[in-house]
Amino acid sequence: MFSQKILLTIAILLLSSTSYAGTITFPDGLNIGDQYRLAFVTSTTRDATSSNIADYNDFVSAAANAVPSLAALGTTWTAIASTATGGSVLVNAKDNTSTDDSPAGNNGVPIYLVDGSTIIADHYDGLWDGSLDHALNMTETGGAPSEFSIWTGTLGNGAGEPGNGLGGGGFGGVTGQFKTSLLWTEGFPVSYGDELHLYGISGTLTVAAVPIPADV
Repeated sequence: MFSQKILLTIAILLLSSTSYAGTITFPDGLNIGDQYRLAFVTSTTRDATSSNIADYNDFVSAAANAVPSLAALGTTWTAIASTATGGSVLVNAKDNTSTDDSPAGNNGVPIYLVDGSTIIADHYDGLWDGSLDHALNMTETGGAPSEFSIWTGTLGNGAGEPGNGLGGGGFGGVTGQFKTSLLWTEGFPVSYGDELHLYGISGTLTVAAVPIPADV
């Protein structure tokens, strides 16, 4: 009976870490109780004509929840994006994603790609200090995006770009690229009607113990 429980436990652990096209349920190297977040680039695209941040949050949520292993996490997903109207910022990306790095310090939790082994930033300061640990260049399914530019409307410090936030009234929303420098959010403005990807990030997740049945 004891050996059967051990084998069942191993099987459950293997199933819990099984990937779906490159995605995971918790990162390698973390312990029970550790917290983390996951981020990705949507495999799908849309325009940036809306100034309502909820539209972009819904878009990245739909992408994430289409992947069973990510949907099973039961978390919220938000867009790493800022919106504006005219020359005024409506929503800053760091506020929308609850990644405000003030006051300075190693605040926040580590952020990973959905492969579970690649850290983008060790904490929120690392997300907005202009130097990512790794480019945010993996889709929710673990693949590579088809488009080079990403809708962000956001400066490298997580604040919205006045006049160029998503849905703004200028030439177009500022886009990011697959860089580890400020260019991961700061690119160049393009037409709001263009179809581009978005960055998405999970809520805070906690590594939980895998339940073991009392009897076999």
